[in-house]
Amino acid sequence: MSTLCIWLPDWPLQHARASHPEFTGRPTIIYSTSSAASRGKQVVSCCRRSRAAGVHPGIPLAEVEAIWGRNGSGLPPPRLVAQDLEAEHNQLQVLAEACQQFSPRVSLEVAADIVRPGGCQSSPQALLLQTRHLPPAGGGSRRLLRTVGDNFSSRGYQVRLAHAATTGAAWALAHYSDPSTSLPDCLPAVAWRVPAQQTQAALDPLPVEALRIAPQAVGLLQQLGVLRIGQLRQLPRHDLSLRLGPEVTRQLDYALGNRPELLPAYRPAVSYLHRQLLESALTNRQALLQVLQRLLQRLLASLAGSNRGIMQLCCRFLVERIQREFSIMLYRPSVDIDHLSGLVRMHLERIDLPGEVSQVEMEATMTDSLWHHQQNLFSHSPGDLSADSRPLPARLGQLLERLCCRLEAGSVLHPRLLPEAQPEYCWEHSLPSGSRRGSRRSLPADTIRPLLLLRHPRQLSPAGSFPAGFPRDFDDGDRHYQVAHHWGPERIETGWWRTGAVRRDYYRVELISGHRFWIYQDLHQGTWFLHGEFA
Repeated sequence: MSTLCIWLPDWPLQHARASHPEFTGRPTIIYSTSSAASRGKQVVSCCRRSRAAGVHPGIPLAEVEAIWGRNGSGLPPPRLVAQDLEAEHNQLQVLAEACQQFSPRVSLEVAADIVRPGGCQSSPQALLLQTRHLPPAGGGSRRLLRTVGDNFSSRGYQVRLAHAATTGAAWALAHYSDPSTSLPDCLPAVAWRVPAQQTQAALDPLPVEALRIAPQAVGLLQQLGVLRIGQLRQLPRHDLSLRLGPEVTRQLDYALGNRPELLPAYRPAVSYLHRQLLESALTNRQALLQVLQRLLQRLLASLAGSNRGIMQLCCRFLVERIQREFSIMLYRPSVDIDHLSGLVRMHLERIDLPGEVSQVEMEATMTDSLWHHQQNLFSHSPGDLSADSRPLPARLGQLLERLCCRLEAGSVLHPRLLPEAQPEYCWEHSLPSGSRRGSRRSLPADTIRPLLLLRHPRQLSPAGSFPAGFPRDFDDGDRHYQVAHHWGPERIETGWWRTGAVRRDYYRVELISGHRFWIYQDLHQGTWFLHGEFA
């Protein structure tokens, strides 16, 4: 593989002028407010006329007025523009997506603490395209350089291009090569092309900054008199690593091709939005359903091969310049077109559309990986709490989704365990929202809890006792409980920092009638309470 580096020098300035054409023809200075507070606002990029007047990146913005007063006679006042890092990065991503016509693998440079020529150190400023092996003849490489250069020139950008066998070499050549040595047939872009056999010879005369190393390492090498990559290559590797750390030798190996360099590929955000503009406005629900079904087919086709299913589906209708919409939240990711069509049909029957529909949109606003679980050879026993992490059965999930469509919002709830020791507060009812995968909290396998938990524990009056001191009978005022067996205690207590802290001993009891209950003794007061009933 080889790499094509596309460097956009003074990217903050180029982005500002491309976004605001009125800036062209007037001195422009880009400043940043992200520098150290002691220095305040600083110049990060400026045009040629500003540089000729004495302004350069890195100086405080407060000095610009004084410099302009001394050297800027005959020039109009400069336009001062605050740097917009987010907008610059977003536009660079747009260019990266456009470059996917030249290579399926495009990366934004990731180096930040580096030294660039010209003084503008803002990052990122370069795109890196992975291409096929660089042939010695270079006919295809030259055509690629011309095509890429023409593409960026048509967008109003100035670029420096380099095609080399390694990413490090391409970056170094694009940033630090002498423009007089560029290829003459790639104008207006400045471009270089270096086959793999000539990589070392092309890198040797370049300064050590071209290796994308930190300014501190560059300064130390310059103090030692090591100014060129060729000089750096002559130094013993072991001593170099001990003196400067492993980063310098690693970057040198990247540039020479002695070590592979992996770059994160840019992946544009995937949009699952499909729109249908209707030639004639519709009011008939059956016709609208057919439009929605066609959009659903296109949506599922765009999901094919991604191993993802729909978790939330949004349908929007443009009704006489007013947008109406409904959303469908699923319990589990789905690509079942029959089930999804049924949910859409039920929602369409309920939505109020007070006029003619001129446009319909369908978007998967939330997706998730499809659930694939290995089947068990033996089924879980009914009381096995360790199986709580199993996925929601498909048919049960579809039933709940249909109920959500038929009933009012908030009518279908599910219990959710909470990380709380006190039984009254260890669960809550919640609406279905997003993927339920991993949202369940499993209790320890040996924990036994009653099926019915009383909202308010009922006080009991004990009578008699077993040899161990456990009461033989209980009375709650309405019923009499005669204990046959008991198991426990299980101590449950909350921290001292909790208001109304509890300290309880819980017991499972079986009555002579066969009924089983969950009772506890309040250790602060010594009183007994009935808290739950087992089925």
